[in-house]
Amino acid sequence: MFLLCHLAHIWFFMLDQKISELENMKPQVSAVVLNYNGKEHLQYCIPSLLNTDYDNFEILVVDNASTDDSVQWLKTNHPSVKLIVNKKNMGWSGGNNIGIEHCLSHGSKFIFLANNDIRVDPKWARFAVDIAQNDRRIGLIGFEIFGRGKKGCLGEFRKACANFESIQIEETTNIPGCALFVSSNVFESLGVFDQGFWAYGEENDFQLRAQNAGYHMINVNIPIWHYSEGSFGKKPLFAAMLAMRGEIRLILKHGSVIDAFKKIGSMINIACNPFLNLDLSHAPTRRLRPSTPWINGMLITYAIFWNLIHLSRTLIQRKHDDQLSDRVRHQLDKIL
Repeated sequence: MFLLCHLAHIWFFMLDQKISELENMKPQVSAVVLNYNGKEHLQYCIPSLLNTDYDNFEILVVDNASTDDSVQWLKTNHPSVKLIVNKKNMGWSGGNNIGIEHCLSHGSKFIFLANNDIRVDPKWARFAVDIAQNDRRIGLIGFEIFGRGKKGCLGEFRKACANFESIQIEETTNIPGCALFVSSNVFESLGVFDQGFWAYGEENDFQLRAQNAGYHMINVNIPIWHYSEGSFGKKPLFAAMLAMRGEIRLILKHGSVIDAFKKIGSMINIACNPFLNLDLSHAPTRRLRPSTPWINGMLITYAIFWNLIHLSRTLIQRKHDDQLSDRVRHQLDKIL
């Protein structure tokens, strides 16, 4: 009898310790790194992410059917990094959706969508989690981006990391998709990225859906460096074609008919006007003006016809997303 009581006491003590550990455990953060033939970028991106100073953190690389030796390099050099290898290139939206759905099914509370060509300040996750937990309305968090075509070189990024003093927060309506921190609640309530975009525009679409649903978006002054166009920079015409058709589809989902005509007119002016003086170091502008006015005009023509062909599907998706955002907004208003 004494022995049974003693064993019961030990069991309850261990159970109490386990419950205490679970209560004190930080919410799981998962970084989803999408890769396509980006071994040279993974070689600095993965070590940088592994330096993250947050306890409950994991990295998941989703490989979009790379033909270089990215997958083998990861398996050899970073076996602790989770890996999903797609049989075909699913694009930015499809590849990230596979990673997001995996993380949601494995209990991730926050998901960090990271391009394979970024470097991070180690404290990014710690601050992002604290901010998101203090205000459940905050669904998406962005960071201060340095890099080519952005705010500066690698040296300036490192200087910003070293000179960081205190966190600064500001509301925003747009966050670069290269480094996007999202509460799992947002994906669970609104769904994942619209794969009708394939690449370019889907992160803007998702952010608009989140804002329509009542979620807040903020930027914090944690430095992150982005090489920019690590994969698509090798295929400027393909990137331009995707960006053009994505911009038109985005305005069809969230704007009026007049807005769509204005957007197309603006794109034609940027792409085809030889007298227009533009800063082509800015990646979004560069993608709309990849070649000669003649070639750019053909790309825009393709983008317009592609959207006309898929207009019915786009409008059906728009109606679905608008209705879902309205339902989520009403639910958030009741809860928060």
